[in-house]
Amino acid sequence: MARALLVRLRTPRFAEAQRSTRRGFALILVLWAAAQFAVGPGARPYLTWAAAALALWLLARVFALGRTEKRQRQYEQRWLAGQTAALRDTWFEVVRCTVRHRQGPGQGRWEESGYELASREDVRELLARQTAERKSGRSSKVTVEFRFALPGRQYEALAAAHADLTDVELVVTDRQLPCGRVRFPTAAYHAETPPGRQGGYWPSRTTFWVLGEPLLFTASPDGLPAAPADSSAGGRLIG
Repeated sequence: MARALLVRLRTPRFAEAQRSTRRGFALILVLWAAAQFAVGPGARPYLTWAAAALALWLLARVFALGRTEKRQRQYEQRWLAGQTAALRDTWFEVVRCTVRHRQGPGQGRWEESGYELASREDVRELLARQTAERKSGRSSKVTVEFRFALPGRQYEALAAAHADLTDVELVVTDRQLPCGRVRFPTAAYHAETPPGRQGGYWPSRTTFWVLGEPLLFTASPDGLPAAPADSSAGGRLIG
């Protein structure tokens, strides 16, 4: 209760609170100067006591703000860590997997191929292409489009991840899949600084993710039983 009265913040806007506190210390200097030079002797003790009381309140507020800001930072880091762990463990349904490679030296000459990750034939072609490119030292660009649920909403959104084909790993299974899936083992959530807020600590109201290299969950190209190499998908790792 005492901390809430001292901090006096409805939202965690600590940078603004710190500026307000600095203005309070400037007011103390004004009161002290007025007590020394601008008022009569009878009023000086009152101004001096007012300046002292304001100084004590501001010092207590500085301490309370520091403690509250530290707790807010710790909560933010715990929240981001929890969201990051959940993101890394989540398999998303793949809407489209596209591979693009340059046909020639021209800037606009690209060839694009789509692969259905639930099709054994397509996965077999994709793996053969990946093997050939790893041997040649040149890589195509993979775009994996996937859907994800929006928190608090009844509909889903689409996102896309990009990577070199030679860097992509696959987890395959002999089960029938309605569609391919994708997971991002190195993904992370980051706090986004509010626009126009520079200097001091501004708790973030929005976040963004950095996905990293995708891990694809696909049909087995050879139809062999899956080996439990990835417990989150129940498949065996290729690549």
